[in-house]
Amino acid sequence: VVPFRHPPFDPGDTRMRSRSRGMKRHGFVCISLVLGLLFAYAPTAQSQPYATSGVIIPVSANPSMTRPDFSAVGRLWIDGVTGNVGVGDLALYNSAVAPSSRLEVDGDAQIRGDLRFNDVNGANAVTVPGSAPAALTIADDDSGTPTTYFTINSVSKATEVHAPLRFVGDQTLGATPNLPAGLEVTDGAGNAMLVFDTQTGTSNVIGHVPVNVIDLTDACATSVDTACVVKASVVTDGGLVVGKKTFMTGTLRVADLTDASTDVNGDVDGAVRIAGGLAVEKSLHVKEKIRVLSDEDGTSGGGGALFVEGGASVHGYVFLGKDTGHSLMLDTDFVTTANAVSIAATGNDDAGIALTSSGTNGGISLAASETVTVTGQSDGSPGSGGVTLIGGGASNAGVIKLQQNSAALGSPTDRIVVGADGGVTVSVNAGADFVLNSDGSATRVVSHNGRVVEVSKVVSITASAGTTPALATITLNVNQAVTVSITAHLVFDAAPAALFAELAIGHFSGNAPEPDPTLTPPRTGVTRANFMKGDAVAGTLELLVTPDDSGGAGVSKDFVISLYAAGAAGSFTTADVTAVVRAQGNFVAMQ
Repeated sequence: VVPFRHPPFDPGDTRMRSRSRGMKRHGFVCISLVLGLLFAYAPTAQSQPYATSGVIIPVSANPSMTRPDFSAVGRLWIDGVTGNVGVGDLALYNSAVAPSSRLEVDGDAQIRGDLRFNDVNGANAVTVPGSAPAALTIADDDSGTPTTYFTINSVSKATEVHAPLRFVGDQTLGATPNLPAGLEVTDGAGNAMLVFDTQTGTSNVIGHVPVNVIDLTDACATSVDTACVVKASVVTDGGLVVGKKTFMTGTLRVADLTDASTDVNGDVDGAVRIAGGLAVEKSLHVKEKIRVLSDEDGTSGGGGALFVEGGASVHGYVFLGKDTGHSLMLDTDFVTTANAVSIAATGNDDAGIALTSSGTNGGISLAASETVTVTGQSDGSPGSGGVTLIGGGASNAGVIKLQQNSAALGSPTDRIVVGADGGVTVSVNAGADFVLNSDGSATRVVSHNGRVVEVSKVVSITASAGTTPALATITLNVNQAVTVSITAHLVFDAAPAALFAELAIGHFSGNAPEPDPTLTPPRTGVTRANFMKGDAVAGTLELLVTPDDSGGAGVSKDFVISLYAAGAAGSFTTADVTAVVRAQGNFVAMQ
């Protein structure tokens, strides 16, 4: 047998690469011819011992075998019994140590074509050794910066990815169907981070760790734009359920237009429904209505369906109503003087407060442990303010009463009563006074439809008719007459003095017997007069009545009544006279 020798293949030999394609054609033919000759002469060839099996064509030491072992230059061993092929040194693969797999390669293997698996036997697998942290590694041969892409770690039973995983085209990542954990993303310790539940009817994605979206796309401020729904960092076409607290640093807008409502069972619904309480740290603006369904009564301790710590400003009508008990109860405790309720009507003709009752036992009840004050005032023209009490209505005249109550009285007692017939009754306790006072020095009482007027005043008279002030002024129309009584008291020259006089004054258009101070003696209309003074006092008191004809003698005019000290001692200057002037008759007014 002539040995067939061929230099070993050197990948760096350019001559070998240039002949690679030719070798594919001619080399295969040569090898096939040589192998054919070997097998043709194998039955008659002399067996070679193990020590000399480095020849090109050694055969098995057992010449009786149909398929003997085969070794090529000590680098390729074909086991005759199993047919397994080992590429490696003869010390690794020989008749004593056969390859355990169909093909075993001791060292690197370079394939210049495709690696194809044929499932003719129904079983294809790539098997790696166990308990190896790098049982299989897929990497490139970049001499500068080689990159490892995958590593199969048979210790941790994991496939380790060392480079980005990129899907090209329309690809999918399929999870195992109909499993609670069809696909899991875990951390290095095997703890689930993201689980894909693929069970039929309940499929969902379950996150076991926080999800932080750092995208800054802001949500639209309005739902008018149809593309608005896709303009946000997180967009969901379905509902959103949050099991714990939600914190937002931006604004929240719900574009749903469902109005708030309450069904027959008392259940509430709306665009936003909160099962628990609502805490708002700043203002709350509601464009439409707020309805509180709680029926808890208000208490001084802060109880009630609605509690307001501060004031409340209501610019519309307010209705307060309840089936039984008090509709409105105010309980205030101010350290300083303040108003428990303040209602201000700023519009013209507005009613500041209107309380109306359709019941038969009274509509309004005011009770205070100290004082109830009702004030009517106006910043308009004089006399435009005030308090009006109306008893009765269109069908029946009512009664107006002012009552007083105390333990001594035993029950409320009428003090001022305006009866249904229009009569007025004033009652005082036995021994008590009925007093009419005024803020100034002149008190005026008008009665009998202005037919009787009584004035009490204090004036400082002088010793001259031309300088003494008016004691009273009576206004008369033509052909009107009045009787006047005057009671005056003073200290006259260090001694008490008193004057009582009656006068008859008529408007005669300047003719007698109209008073005339220019006559001698003056015509005063005095019908009776008494004057009391000390014996040592010099002088007397004189009355004058002066018609004011400045507008004409025959028109409505004033008659001025004055008092002065005539013939008084030289030391007399002025004296305060306390006078009561009473006018009765047909006259316009008296001041």
